[in-house]
Amino acid sequence: MNRQQQSSAQTLSRAQQFLDRHADVVGAINQTDARRTLDAAVAATDTTVTEQGTRVRDIRGETHRQSDLEAELVGRHMVPIAKFARAQLTGVPNFAALIPNVNKTTGTRLYQAAMAMAAAAQPYAAQFPAPTFAGDFITRLRDAAVAVKHSVAVRADKRVQRIGATTQLARSLAKGRTAVLTLDALLVHVLHDDPRLAEEWRVAKRIGGLPGRTKAGNTANAAGTAATTPTSTSTSTSTTGGLQKVA
Repeated sequence: MNRQQQSSAQTLSRAQQFLDRHADVVGAINQTDARRTLDAAVAATDTTVTEQGTRVRDIRGETHRQSDLEAELVGRHMVPIAKFARAQLTGVPNFAALIPNVNKTTGTRLYQAAMAMAAAAQPYAAQFPAPTFAGDFITRLRDAAVAVKHSVAVRADKRVQRIGATTQLARSLAKGRTAVLTLDALLVHVLHDDPRLAEEWRVAKRIGGLPGRTKAGNTANAAGTAATTPTSTSTSTSTTGGLQKVA
């Protein structure tokens, strides 16, 4: 949820709370379709925000998992095969597939390179010495590659779900805002003779937060925050977890 969406969601909640708190004043307005739409929008927003946050965490977790799987695939399986191929299999057919350049290669492309390596190594499996290369080392290579491919698919699916949640959130907020505007029209006459409640409603329905801070105050606060908040440093790490990829 971005800042604008957060402000919109807070507006819907404030409007709902105002109507509940002053039910004796607003009377039958709380029984209108606009009020029911507002309640439904608030409930849908809360649910969607939770889903959206869950998907973001899922994507972050799967990204780390994919990185670990890629490091395992390259470091434990592909590098040893490539080194042996350079030493003992130079000039054989499909030699290039045995020594792929996978520097900075991730995801589906890494999966494809690993599967090509497995196919190229299969005719020469008997020449790869034990115990470094167990009898099923090609199967293990393929399994590690498939694990990477699966992780890519899982992360992509979580991203699709996050986009869906974001779209749903925007729709819920729009419906809620329309309901608030309708309720505002209905409340004009009800609150006309009560300046205090009229002002409370004006504040409750407004997007952008509660009043009380001047623009200068907001600017000063923002400057103070920028001055006191340490800048986070993002350290880029290789998808191989520090392992050297095949040259």
